Amino acid sequence: MPTVARPFYFVIWLGLAIFQLAAFMEGLDVWLGLNTYWSVLAFVLAVMTPLLGSIFVAAIGFVGATEGWRWEWWQAALLCGLFVIMSFEVMGVGGAIGALSQFWLRTNDKGKPVRFARTYDVSSISVGGGGRRGPRRNL
Repeated sequence: MPTVARPFYFVIWLGLAIFQLAAFMEGLDVWLGLNTYWSVLAFVLAVMTPLLGSIFVAAIGFVGATEGWRWEWWQAALLCGLFVIMSFEVMGVGGAIGALSQFWLRTNDKGKPVRFARTYDVSSISVGGGGRRGPRRNL
């Protein structure tokens, strides 16, 4: 992601988080009758769980937006669904970077970076089978 887009992405994420927190609090109030303290605590605990927490918050936020605020279903889906999509995106990018770093960030025994290095030692492989070809010699 370009450096210029990171602050913009963070502002969008923060705005969605604030609106979704409000919808989540309203959803827990409508559904279970919980007050603000318990709603914020449940939100913090749910957000700390990577993907399942986002889905849980989105579902309760959807209830809060449709039942508490009387939004249409598609408006509530836009508010709550974007947060889940952004969670999938962040998780996918993080996984791809982690997988590709295995190839790009390897180092040799001297600490220098090696790209696409082989992980086995070839110094003990012998060439030649003896017999008619002659004695074995090591590489």
